[in-house]
Amino acid sequence: GGLTAFYAATCALAQSDLKRLLAYSTMSQIGFMMLGVGSGAIGAATFHLLVHAFFKALLFMGAGAVIAHAGHELDIFRMGGLRRTLPRTFWPFLIGGACLAGFPLTGGFFSKDAILVAVYLQGGALYGSLFVLAEFTALLTALYTFRMVYVVFGGGQGGTARHAVPRIMEYTLPPLAVIALFGGLLDLPGGEGGWLSRFLGPAAGAPPHAGGGLELVLQSVAAVIALAGLVLAHFLYGGDRWRGFAFPKPGREFFRQGWYIDRLYGFLFVRPYEALARLLWRRVDEGLLERAAEGLARMLGTAGHRLGAFAGGRVSFYLAGFVMGVGALLVYFGAALFS
Repeated sequence: GGLTAFYAATCALAQSDLKRLLAYSTMSQIGFMMLGVGSGAIGAATFHLLVHAFFKALLFMGAGAVIAHAGHELDIFRMGGLRRTLPRTFWPFLIGGACLAGFPLTGGFFSKDAILVAVYLQGGALYGSLFVLAEFTALLTALYTFRMVYVVFGGGQGGTARHAVPRIMEYTLPPLAVIALFGGLLDLPGGEGGWLSRFLGPAAGAPPHAGGGLELVLQSVAAVIALAGLVLAHFLYGGDRWRGFAFPKPGREFFRQGWYIDRLYGFLFVRPYEALARLLWRRVDEGLLERAAEGLARMLGTAGHRLGAFAGGRVSFYLAGFVMGVGALLVYFGAALFS
């Protein structure tokens, strides 16, 4: 779970396709959920699952409005300036982004913090390393989230055409924004004693309890990391600065291609499967089965042709054949009767 969260966050950081960016962010958040499950915090993982459903639905719905407004353009670097032309989309989208980034006091902040507390409380070198990795991933999450917000809604006007967005698309956003913003009310910070914990009961496992002072310290660290991601995104992408900033090309392409996992998967699994399929097709299907079927067809055709030579239209020949057949049947039944 920790590695998945980190992997997908680095990929999202280099995406220019708005839907791919949100898809990688979903993969990353699912990694956080699995990290919570692996730390024994089933309740915290379920808490994050529900809150994530709220704000990610908001972000995807907002992305749909943005894409419709931009004439079905997906490249965020061809957008820009949509805060002025899509204010009804911008503010709910900003709330969804704040939840995704774990901004303090949002639903995403409390649900992600519950997982981080659970990882920290496990102790030991393994979980300590996972805690550091998760906090660094949280920083990347805040960075790529506000990168998306700055590039799409900030700066000057991009190169895309502007189209009217159906109001029904924008009317769905405020309710989702309210639910996402106050999703932390499903459970208290740390997953203690809230409605969700009571609903799950023993299935949620023991809730992570760090004590008041330690819990506050961990929440403060999470808040600082989210704010640091916002500041870094503002420094790199605020205003029109994003036009002059880009990651180095080798690293950008490596992350944009998903660490080339698809190519590795193709090399290890797809290409051998295709080679085996070609072998079975050419050697077994065409080379053996089709030739056997064609040989059998030729043999039956030859036999039929030779038997057809006896059908010359002579009645005497047909009568002789009938007599021989009846004689063969009489011999067969006679032998069976006296045996």
